[in-house]
Amino acid sequence: MKKDSPHTHRKTAVFLIHPRDHRDLAATCWWTRFIPPAITDPIMERLSGRFGYVICEKQTIYETLDFYVLGVALKGYQMVPKTAHDLKKIRKRILEAAVYAQDHLKADVIGLGALTASVTDGGKWLEKQGVSCKLTHGNTYATLIAEQGILNLIQQLKLDNPLISIVGAYGVIGSALAKLLAQRYRLLLVGRNKTALERLAAQLAGDISLTTGLDDVKHADVVITATSHPESLLQPHQIKTGAVVYDVSQPNNVGPEVTSRRPDIIRVDGSLINTPGVVIRFDPATGTDETYACLGETILSGLEGIDRNVTGEIDLEYLERLRSIGNKWGFGHAGFTSFGQKVSLSASPT
Repeated sequence: MKKDSPHTHRKTAVFLIHPRDHRDLAATCWWTRFIPPAITDPIMERLSGRFGYVICEKQTIYETLDFYVLGVALKGYQMVPKTAHDLKKIRKRILEAAVYAQDHLKADVIGLGALTASVTDGGKWLEKQGVSCKLTHGNTYATLIAEQGILNLIQQLKLDNPLISIVGAYGVIGSALAKLLAQRYRLLLVGRNKTALERLAAQLAGDISLTTGLDDVKHADVVITATSHPESLLQPHQIKTGAVVYDVSQPNNVGPEVTSRRPDIIRVDGSLINTPGVVIRFDPATGTDETYACLGETILSGLEGIDRNVTGEIDLEYLERLRSIGNKWGFGHAGFTSFGQKVSLSASPT
């Protein structure tokens, strides 16, 4: 599929990812399925330099953009620092990958996928380290697509005045979604830091409740998860009967062990987009012509030659600009799935 580009020369975009868990690693490196995490984890932690990251995919998009997926060799739970020393090591690994993308792959823009964004303070830490090509955390388009998906679910399920819970409310995506949804719906903002919740609530108009306890989520008709927690977070008893769960988080915050015990809930893979004519193969969990919105933002930035860093908090004016750009290239919310399987919307919250 060829589209006209406003640029006369080919650009390069690189998207940084990491395996969410050992299953992801085994899907990428088939031989690791025979090696337990007790062996692979310490090996991955000791890797450095050019051994600390790998090119997972390369393709040319619409004949105008060279696009790479560059995998940082750390699993999701290894990307969560327990000490200042851990943080330094993790950031060093991400910086090495970013510098390789900039200097060797000649990236015009680098996108930060999964936990590479949160652990670098939304990309701001990389800016301070002198990464000179453009950076995007991808969270702006992820927020925009999440808003679309949530509004579509509410409409299709005919939910009347639903209570929407945002888990990870004061994070980059959670806080932006709160600002977008607060004037239309009742919100329950969930996070561990009460002061941060109160600071966010002071910026919102509408019916806003706060809680630091996950058990209060069971009152919500719609649950949005948008945290940087490396593993499944919500438990079966913390979700209301028939509730809708829109899981933006990567790694997921509501795992298959929850949905298997709670078949009454509707869980949706959050912030997935259609990318007409573009097949991203690195993640078998996504379908043909589908990928993550944060990755899609990296592609859009490269196609359009966007000359700015998109780091830190989400700029809602820029979000609207991205809405127009995404429409121009035919990107939009993918069909609703849960762990890659099509979701039936025949049920509704009670």
